[in-house]
Amino acid sequence: NAVRSLANIASRDGDHKGAAARYEELLKKYPDAQNRCPALQNLAYEQDKLGDRAQAAASCLAFGSEPACAKEDPNAAARALYRSGKLFQDAKQRAKATEAFTAASKVQGVTDAVAKSQVEDAKKIVKKGK
Repeated sequence: NAVRSLANIASRDGDHKGAAARYEELLKKYPDAQNRCPALQNLAYEQDKLGDRAQAAASCLAFGSEPACAKEDPNAAARALYRSGKLFQDAKQRAKATEAFTAASKVQGVTDAVAKSQVEDAKKIVKKGK
């Protein structure tokens, strides 16, 4: 759709603020859109590029926790949840970090070596926190 195209163009041109705004618009206008998962993932990326770590953490958590997104791309979901946990950890938001790491440790179907190592690390972090 046109909003997604504008977001992609803005991101490619380095306009991360504009891209994030377009992805937010897309998610608000079309909450059940077929491209919801890539929009959530891209929104988190743009927020991270902007240095908006709190929003990036929340968006990574939303993307990775969305069952359809985790099913569609378990590797990306696991990486996003792990990133969310790290961002929340850095922000001293222990409960949110634990939520993200716990979710990362439960993602099924992870095959990517990096994502697998992050899932294992998330499991250790959760176990250490208990």
